[in-house]
Parts: sequence; C-alpha cells; structure tokens
Amino acid sequence: MATSMESIQIVRTVMEYMTESRDAFRLRTRKSEQNWNVYHGIQDWSLKQPGQSTETLPMVSSATEQYASFLKRALVDAGPWYDLEDLGDPEELIPRDIIKDLMDYCLNETQFATTVSDGIKVAALAALMVVKVHGGQEASSKFYVERGVEFTEVDENGKILRRGKRDKLMKEDKKRWKLFIDLIRPQDFFPDPRGDGLYEIHRVNVDFHRVAENPNYDPKVIELVEQGFEAWDERAKRAKERGETSMPKVDFRRNVELLECWGDIIGDDGRVKEKNVVVTIANRTHLLRPPQPNPFFHQQSPFVKSPVMRVPFSEMGRALMDEPANINQTINEVLNLIIDGGMAEAWGIKQAHPDLMEDEGEIAQGIPYGTTIRAAPGVPPNTDIIRTVATGKLPQGIMALFNLLDRQFQQAAMVPDTKLGMLPPRQVKATEIVEVTKALTGTFEGIAKDIEEMWIKPILTKAWKVIIQHIDNFLEPELVNVIGQEKAMMLQAMSKEERFFMLAHRGRFRVHGLSNVLARVKDFQKLVSLLQVVSGSPILLKKFMERFSAGKFIEQLIKSLGINPNSIQLDSEEIGVNEEDIAIMMGQNGQQPQVSGEEGDPGEGATLPEQSFVKGSGAGSVA
Repeated sequence: MATSMESIQIVRTVMEYMTESRDAFRLRTRKSEQNWNVYHGIQDWSLKQPGQSTETLPMVSSATEQYASFLKRALVDAGPWYDLEDLGDPEELIPRDIIKDLMDYCLNETQFATTVSDGIKVAALAALMVVKVHGGQEASSKFYVERGVEFTEVDENGKILRRGKRDKLMKEDKKRWKLFIDLIRPQDFFPDPRGDGLYEIHRVNVDFHRVAENPNYDPKVIELVEQGFEAWDERAKRAKERGETSMPKVDFRRNVELLECWGDIIGDDGRVKEKNVVVTIANRTHLLRPPQPNPFFHQQSPFVKSPVMRVPFSEMGRALMDEPANINQTINEVLNLIIDGGMAEAWGIKQAHPDLMEDEGEIAQGIPYGTTIRAAPGVPPNTDIIRTVATGKLPQGIMALFNLLDRQFQQAAMVPDTKLGMLPPRQVKATEIVEVTKALTGTFEGIAKDIEEMWIKPILTKAWKVIIQHIDNFLEPELVNVIGQEKAMMLQAMSKEERFFMLAHRGRFRVHGLSNVLARVKDFQKLVSLLQVVSGSPILLKKFMERFSAGKFIEQLIKSLGINPNSIQLDSEEIGVNEEDIAIMMGQNGQQPQVSGEEGDPGEGATLPEQSFVKGSGAGSVA
C-alpha cells in the first residue's frame, strides 16, 4: 500500500506524463479536430452575411466511408483473411484448425470486422488506430422450463379458487468471460512521444457506480471520490444562496475521469521506482489503484496502436484526410459563391419608392417572389414603383476553378471519379484509367500491408495470449461446440499458467485479407490487358487459342473479381442456349465486337466514351 507522500508523487508523475504527451501532439490533435469537423459538415461561417449560402459537400465523409467499407469487405467477404503459421511441430497439443476456430469464435463475439472498419475511419481523420485488447466477465442469462410446478390461485379474501400444475419459465443469471477489443479515441490516448514506450495512458469517463463496483480499486479512495462529489454540490448550493453565479452542478450520474497508466513510474531523480505496473488515477487527484504488477502473462500493455500513414520518427504519423479536408472547405466556399451568384443573378438588387406605395409596410420584410405591390392613389400608369438596378453575375472561370479543386481533392484523397462510381467529365483513354488505377492500387496495397502487419497481426497475437490466460470455463456448450469435447476437457484440466506456457507460442498469425483483395484487382487488370492485346491481333488470337484454354481463362478472370465460378455455371435445364440468345444476353444483337486501335498497338489510341465506361470495358473497372 502506497503512503500518502508516495501517492502524491505517483499522481504527480502520471499527470506530468499526460501533460508531456498532450503538448507533444497538440498540433496533431488540433488538425484531427478540424478533420472531424469537415467530416461532420461543420465549418466556420461567422463572416457570412444573413441570407448568404452556407452549404457543405460531404466529400471527406464519402471518401472516408469508402476507405472503411473497402477494408471491411476484405475481412468479411474475402473468405479466410488470416491463418496460423506452421511451426513444424509434429506433436501439436491443439491442431491449428481448432486454434483458428477458437479465435474466430472470440473475434466474432467482439464484432472485430466492425472494429477494424471504425478504426480505419478514425485513422483516416485522426492518423492513429488504437485498440485495447483485454477481457472481462459479462453477464448472461440462460432460460429453461421447469415443468409441473404447483400453483395456487386465491381471491382478494384469501379464499382458494383452484390448484394445479403448470410449466414455468425460469431464468438463470451467470457471468462468463469474454474477449474485448475496444476502439479508443486518439485524443484519449497519451503515448510516450519519444517512442521509448515508457508509458501509455488511457483516459476514460465512467459512471461512479462502476468505479464503486470494481474490486481492483481502493475502497478508501472510492469514499474520497464520493466525498468530492458531495463537497462540489455543497459549494454550488452555497454560491447560489449568496446570489453568485451558480457553479455547474455535478451530473446526477456522478461521472468519474479515470487515467489508466501502463508502464514504468520514475521518481524525481529520474530513476525507475516501479517497473511495468498499472496505475489508475481518479479525477486527476486520487490514486484509485496503486502500482500493481502487469496482470497479463505476456507482460505488455493491452494497447495496440499504429498510424494509417507512417512517418519516420513519428509516433502519430499522418491522416489520409489531412490535406483533402482543407480542399473540401475551399470547395465549400467556391460552391457557396456560385450559389450566391446564381441567386443574385435571379433576384438582383431592387430599388423601391415607398412614397408611391399605398402601404409601405408591404416591403418591410423584403420583397418575396410573386408579391403584388399596390400603388398609391394618383400614381401615373406604367410608373416603376420597384425596379431592378443591379444583378449578380458569376465570375468568369468560376466553374473551371471548381473543377480544378475537385480534381485536386481526388488526387489528395486518392479517390478518382471511377472509384466514386461517377463518369469522368470528359472522354478518356482506356490506358489513362489503367495507369491511374494501377497507381492508386499500388498506394493502397502499401497502406493495407502496413495495417495488416503493424496493427491487425499484433491484435490477433495479443488476443490469443489473453484468451488462453483468462478463459475460465472451456466446458461451456458454445466452446465445446467449437473445439470439441476432448480438447475442451484437456484445456479445462490445465492451469492457466500451464496453458499459457504450452500454447502462447502457437499464436503466430499471417494476415492477408486486405492484400488479397488488392492482389485480385491487379490480377484482373493484368488479365484484361492480356485480353485486349490478344483480341487486337488475329495472329496473336490464333496462337493464344492453340496453346491456352479460353474456358480456364474466363474462370480465372471471374475468380479475380471475387466470384465463385461454380455459382454462375449453367444448370442442366439451361444447357443448349443457342447463339442468338447469347448475343441478346450480351447486348450485341448479332454484331461482332469491335476493338479500337491499330493492329500491333491495341488500345493505345482507343478512347472510352461515357456510355461504354458505365458498362465497364475491363480496364476501367475498379474493385
């Protein structure tokens, strides 16, 4: 138990850690707040005059959602997205397929795919992806029917009306251990800015009743926290009685700010006083949990962090939306200028003569569209009571500026028209689309590989070690169904220390879901490019058909799109469709497809009109 002076020293050290980290990443935090504002369509319009347009375009939010959905599809729709490394152990205690089944069961309970998707969104706007891998007891209920329960019905006077037996629905409440992979806001995470890993602090706000129920916290300190709430309420009451500005009342839920620090605690002399411990501070004042040894067998902090775009010597990296957010705000300004110019051109500035009106109050609130103004008696006919003296005019080149900014946004956000599902603004060459797609795919492939290796893989490794340490009942029906009765009984008979010793090293994973999706995109592009070259020359087409199977080529092309060829094969009743039906299905109406470009240089000078781009020529398709 820490003494009073030691507690004060520990609290001061943790607060200095937090201040150091917050000050080091202040610019990053400010930029992240700006990105979030643009994502939510919030912009400063304080300089706008009443009546001016304040519209915003959801360009940043659309691009961010596209990033997240693309990466989530790679985990959900791409089939197996990770596997275990083969350690070459002929006498495996638990086979790899059972370990993977157990991991899949725990990850599905935590909705891991959604966590990854949300993490990508956060990183796109705030640079850093942070999760906390831990576990805890979760309340659950089990229902069953108890048959033949005797019952007695009585009236209001206590007279027995009838007796009998009936079934009764019963509920059994219990707690079971569950894996948690919690996504953490970057602004609530304070790592060591020097990259030495001295500390990692997680800030979280919880209700007081959760603090009071936690057995890891000091009961005496919990009482001090509660007294702090009561003292604050009393000070607010007295301030109100004195007629002073009332202090804010404490929320009825009694919110407590917790600072959970994982790492080493150093003293004033710079030496380590506590090594690899966890400390919890309440309301930045009370030492709620004194230094305790790291409770995890893996002896690491529960946090896994990684930037989405790595920067050498930086703990935070960069966000995908740092530059696009600024461009989005500029586009909003130009858009509103266009709207205001169009409104001014339609309405103009009018000059009115109130002395010629019968009632001047008719224009006190402006002149709405379609308003009829009554002229005063004696006004000569055809007299202009109201006339337009000036009209607005859109500046020359304003649309060119808007299109230029739109192109700059696409380039900065790495999201061209084709990936947004829109037509290009002009006729473009098929080779142009291929080159742009290749460049973007290469960039995303590098980002996806970093996410797999530096974030998802460490999460899986740490999750596996937490699972084998903390699962306390392998005989639950759900787990027995996953790993089998024999393995469940064997694991249940082992102590958690023995399980960790025997199985921790088995948690070596290979993550390939994201890169596999991008690899399929590249394979599709290669196959389509080969098809264009071969179909552009009769000689090459003849040689190709002599050596290669067209059916296998089509099957490989279908697989590269992530489609199972067996799911679209002909049924027995569909076999025998004639060529006329095939031509109608392909939309060719019996005509042979034409390939632009000269023989020997296929596709280089070919143009892709808007209509053919919608249908997809292969080269322009983007997964």
